[in-house]
Amino acid sequence: MNAKTKAELGVRDEVRKNLEGADLPEDVRRAVLASEAGEVALARWIAKGELPESVEANVPEEAPNEAVFLEEVSVRGFRGIGPECVLKFAPEPGLVLVTGRNGAGKSSLVDGLEMLLTGTSSRWNRRKTKVWRAGWKNFDETRAELRASFQNASSKRKAGVVVTRRWDDGAGLEEGALEVKKGRASSSLDALGWTLALEQQRPLLSYAELPLVAESPAKSFDALDGVLGLGEVDPWVTTLREARLELDRHKKAHAKELPKLRTLLGRSEDERVPKLLALLEKKLPDLDEVERVLIEGGDDEDDQSSRIAKLRKWTATPSVDGERWHAVADELEAAMQREDALQKETVGRFAKTAKLMAEALVVSEEKPEACPVCERPWSADERGALKKRLKEMEQLSTRVRETEARQRRALSEAHRAAASVPVASLRAGAEAGLCPDLSEVFARLEESRDLGGTALIQALRETCAALAAGAEALREGAKGALSEIEVSFRDQRNGTLRYLEAERQVREREPRRKVLKAAEDWLKSQRAQLRDERFFPIANRVKELWAELGGESDVSLEGVSLKQSGTRRSIDMETKVGEHEAEALSVISQGELSALSLSLFLPRTELPGSPFRFVIIDDPVQALDRDKVEALARVLAKVAEERQVVVFSHDERLREAIEDLESSSTVLELIRGEHSQVSIRDAAESA
Repeated sequence: MNAKTKAELGVRDEVRKNLEGADLPEDVRRAVLASEAGEVALARWIAKGELPESVEANVPEEAPNEAVFLEEVSVRGFRGIGPECVLKFAPEPGLVLVTGRNGAGKSSLVDGLEMLLTGTSSRWNRRKTKVWRAGWKNFDETRAELRASFQNASSKRKAGVVVTRRWDDGAGLEEGALEVKKGRASSSLDALGWTLALEQQRPLLSYAELPLVAESPAKSFDALDGVLGLGEVDPWVTTLREARLELDRHKKAHAKELPKLRTLLGRSEDERVPKLLALLEKKLPDLDEVERVLIEGGDDEDDQSSRIAKLRKWTATPSVDGERWHAVADELEAAMQREDALQKETVGRFAKTAKLMAEALVVSEEKPEACPVCERPWSADERGALKKRLKEMEQLSTRVRETEARQRRALSEAHRAAASVPVASLRAGAEAGLCPDLSEVFARLEESRDLGGTALIQALRETCAALAAGAEALREGAKGALSEIEVSFRDQRNGTLRYLEAERQVREREPRRKVLKAAEDWLKSQRAQLRDERFFPIANRVKELWAELGGESDVSLEGVSLKQSGTRRSIDMETKVGEHEAEALSVISQGELSALSLSLFLPRTELPGSPFRFVIIDDPVQALDRDKVEALARVLAKVAEERQVVVFSHDERLREAIEDLESSSTVLELIRGEHSQVSIRDAAESA
């Protein structure tokens, strides 16, 4: 973007520029950017914490805001006008006064043009009764149609605009069909850029709108605020506010759930309730601890709530494997039997003989001529037989050692099997009535471990079935007990889990809610600052107009500003009566009120961005004295130097004041005939 002066910057650009240099936390700055990106981007951040680092400018394409003069107004079958009445104007700056007695059709023409362009009438909107709307169609004409043509202000060669609204027979007021043409091509008010302009730079001031400054401060505020172009950032503020309010609503609704949860928990006699209630009484409960107590129970062994933890532990009681115990007993028995068999071979004697024979062989190897025992030489056969016998003796010794090791292993495995029995759990389970009392079984098993041997083998074989059944009974009993507890506590459990989930979400989003508020406040402050800056020249123009229209009034207008606090909106007018400050509406007369309304209205129509180079004013001389009427004539003539000004009034004083001016003007007279026929006469031609 090329460098621009502050005056040339659009509102969007200026806010972006100020955002870049603002001393704001990064998340607040990016929340402002997300609001510009729209609701989807902001919702993504609220849900997932994702904020854009930057946003591409999403500026809607502007309509070609070409300025126009009013060339012709045609009204048929509408209000006081029956057959078609066509009011023509020179499409150029100048002052036109349309006169006529009361009931001649002046307001019907003004209301018709307003209805044509806006689809409504400020006169009817101020009156709540249906009777005003019911009489919109003229009785003397079956067909209703409104039409206006507009000439391009920059060149007559450019295509003009024709706007038509017509009603079929029997159609209601809101059922009129709108047609817009630019040259020969179909168009629309939106395409011309007129829809927003008709709100912000409204070129029509009807009789009904003059009292608005007193009767509706908010509407007066909106009328002036709207011309400043600040609507570009209003969607950002709205997006932030709605997102924040949604979080506020969710937080407030969630806060109401805690008392309900306490009540729900109080209906249960479950052992977890006292601890849960104690945790939930804290200002900021430990949610993980609440969930742990809810699911696992308490930590204190003396605490009744520890029963839940015990039950959960008992559901995992290890099984007693009967097949394994029998296999262990069989192995131990086999090892003991093999040892007994080897003992029958007199293992000890064989060992001594083997040692003696080994030593004899060594000696015979050294002195082969004679046996060290019998003192005769050994034959080769005798020596071979001795070696064979010695080998058998050594093999027997090895088997003995292996058998002893096997027996030790089998005995160790038998002791491990006996020690693996969850005695403490089975005793506690029996006390809780969840499994049979196995005290005698435990005693026998313990005694057999001390005795060992055959007693241990028999105990393993004879107790395993009872122990397996007891462990199974404890597991199933614990599961059943837990199930009963959870069924009776199901509503409380589910309610607490829902509360925890919602509370975690609220806590997670609370920092984001604060960021939304900070971003919203910053944007509002920016809007207020820009409003004051942009309204400043308009305020000065209002003061200038009041100085002229107020005439010799004792009330001086020192300043005008737009004030907004929340949804309250008003125009703050600093006025003085002499040297004393006073509330404007409390000290000005009805005529001065009309003058003040005109002072506030005219600057809107003079803004350079308006596509309308014409101003339509209906009966502006209400309650004005002669001096103010003459001042009004001067003001209108001055405005008419650059604008096409059309004033409707039956007051001869305004006509006289305009005719007394040196500037040129046109006076048209409306004449009402029979059957709602309204004709138009140029006063200059009839003079």
